[in-house]
Amino acid sequence: MQYRQYDPETLKRVQEMQLDILKDIIRVCQIHDIRYFVAYGTLLGTVRHHGPIPWDDDIDICMAREDYEKFAAVADEALDSQYELVSMARNLDYPMSLPKVQKKGTRFIDKTFIDAKFRMGVFVDIFVYDYVSDDAAEARKQAKKCNLLDKLMILQISKFPNQGREGLIAALLVPVYLAGHYVLQLVPRKWLFRAYVKESQKFRANPTHTMICLDELLGDRTRATVDELFPTVPLDYSGITVQAPREYDRLLTRQFGDYMQLPPVEKRVNHCPDILDLGQ
Repeated sequence: MQYRQYDPETLKRVQEMQLDILKDIIRVCQIHDIRYFVAYGTLLGTVRHHGPIPWDDDIDICMAREDYEKFAAVADEALDSQYELVSMARNLDYPMSLPKVQKKGTRFIDKTFIDAKFRMGVFVDIFVYDYVSDDAAEARKQAKKCNLLDKLMILQISKFPNQGREGLIAALLVPVYLAGHYVLQLVPRKWLFRAYVKESQKFRANPTHTMICLDELLGDRTRATVDELFPTVPLDYSGITVQAPREYDRLLTRQFGDYMQLPPVEKRVNHCPDILDLGQ
């Protein structure tokens, strides 16, 4: 997705709203003894900026599968009434495998999901970490299968998925995606979701020492050992205490390299949506 400039006041409101969602998730996790940790750009912001990356517009947290299931079991009653947990397991019209906690009465929709039945609001992402093979090559195969299934579920909902490409290649892919979208209408959505669940949780009964979020095709950069993730450690994020992976410096270096250096402006990406409604 290309970098698009928010006006400063709108970005500030989005970040404040997401911080409020995060605070409520943390409250629920503390009450119910549920582990979580900040990750990806949010972990980077925590360490480098002690808060959100200035141009960023989302918050990413992670939970191990068993912790996420505990959270999902209590979310409807435990979350503040202005928030809701959304996922494909709860509603097959939801377009992706990645769950979110979103604020009711808001809209945060990019081009990919403009025509989707499910309307997404301002959110905090929950990346669910599953066990994968301790063999790197086998783990990559599992991640690629899950990522393919996730992309198919998105394509089934959207005629115009975010390609991450521009120019001639993007134009040539449009009819390919359109054809794929209509062919996928013949496939029961629950079959794709069941296939994703089966593949992502194949090591559930026999846990390994390695975990990864299988709906993110980031490969070795985000694969981590259990000991690198847990026990988590507290860090400051915009004046609140969040949990970070135990070896957060190692993980950030693996993903971003020299992560304390600011990237050039053209690489400062965000998720500025096509439809944004912050509600009342």
